[in-house]
Amino acid sequence: MSNQRTINDLFITHDLDREFPLAAFFVHTYGQYPNYLFTHEDYKADLHEWLLSRGFLVINQSVRLSKEGFRNNGRIYHHPDGVMLEGEFVADSYCRLSGFFQNENALRTTLAGIEELVYEHEPEQTHIYLIQSGLGGLHTERVDIRPPEIDLGLYYNDGFVDVHERLVALLNRPKYKGLILLHGEPGTGKTTYIKYLSSQVRKNMLILPPYMTNYLTSPDLIPFLLEQRDSVLIIEDAERILQAREAGGDTNSVSNILNLTDGLLADCLHIQIIATFNANKSLLDKALLRKGRLMVDYAFGKLAAPKANALLTTLGVNHHTDAPMTLADIFNTEEQTISGDRVEGVRVGF
Repeated sequence: MSNQRTINDLFITHDLDREFPLAAFFVHTYGQYPNYLFTHEDYKADLHEWLLSRGFLVINQSVRLSKEGFRNNGRIYHHPDGVMLEGEFVADSYCRLSGFFQNENALRTTLAGIEELVYEHEPEQTHIYLIQSGLGGLHTERVDIRPPEIDLGLYYNDGFVDVHERLVALLNRPKYKGLILLHGEPGTGKTTYIKYLSSQVRKNMLILPPYMTNYLTSPDLIPFLLEQRDSVLIIEDAERILQAREAGGDTNSVSNILNLTDGLLADCLHIQIIATFNANKSLLDKALLRKGRLMVDYAFGKLAAPKANALLTTLGVNHHTDAPMTLADIFNTEEQTISGDRVEGVRVGF
């Protein structure tokens, strides 16, 4: 292993390398591999001053430049008793914490009383995180999404309220696993519903953006999910990765999803996956549809004409339809009919 990186004659393993620069600094300073600290709470932004008062020093930080100016969004703290912490600060409101330590007694001493700084989120505040990649591998960035105020019985077709209640019950079950498929043509309300659903689920919801789906086959995925146990993974526009393997679909992505939802990995990670797509369900890999793995399968459709007219009336729109309509069409009725002709392709997604 002469070509492998070592510090103080200690081989820097892949999982340690993911934590650069924290792990390398720890090994260089203490000559030993670190023990890991994980937390499942968010902490008040006052944590920064509290850590400084306990003898921690900031040895590394990251800042974000926006139109509001510079803002600290990450700091690494070091305590001489062998404790190193990484704080991810979100909108100057709260902080997520993780880190390394040399000795558990020193860790308990330096962090004694930290529970008084636990940040209490508002009851309806969502717990949504965007999965991103960086020098340290995969990580999350918290995003504040205000759930829409909608009447499910008004916005969706008959029977959907029962589907919603089943979904909420399943997603709130601790240490549970499985796959949820939400599909239908664009504009039928899938994204709007997920935003609403996020306020009803008391788990972290991790969004894997379409440009990140290649990470479903990355060696970084499982170590990342080990830190996110008992969460909900949301994969939007998942047609490509759910396509049947015999039809040219991504074999590795499908296999990983199968294992995450009903394999040995599922029993270890307790990850529930919500996948949304626009394509016909017949194109999906049949193994994804097996009972025991598939918790909910719902096809979003156009609102039946009576329901579409009821929603139009509620919205105060002077328009009547004899045909089913998507939510996108309903909310853009006036813009699409100004000239008297419907402009195809001008649609706001829901």
